[in-house]
Amino acid sequence: MINYTGEVTVNVVENNGEYLLAERSRDNKWEFVGGKVEAGETIKEAALRELKEEVELQAEIIEINGSYPSADNPEWELVPVHMESYSRDVELANEHLQYDWIEPEEISEYDTIGQEKALELLDLI
Repeated sequence: MINYTGEVTVNVVENNGEYLLAERSRDNKWEFVGGKVEAGETIKEAALRELKEEVELQAEIIEINGSYPSADNPEWELVPVHMESYSRDVELANEHLQYDWIEPEEISEYDTIGQEKALELLDLI
């Protein structure tokens, strides 16, 4: 059984001024990809691992800033991670149905789980 730290990465992946948003399979809500930080793993390591697992992308981490409680589960602390990917060749795992590359001001057009907060903490909106 994998132990988790209680932190969850919110990977705000940028490419040419647009950001990757994906629709969750379980409830059709849109989110920045990311996931739980495993015990013994840094935020950076978790962010890069989750990005690879969920969308088959590699990226460089630009900034990690702040945290906020999850709307899904208040026991989880969401940590925004601003990343830059040099590719848009997304391959979705079964966690997501579809994806889109959006400009920050377009986020309000999507049914998200409070993802605006990640953009705010990273000073992207």
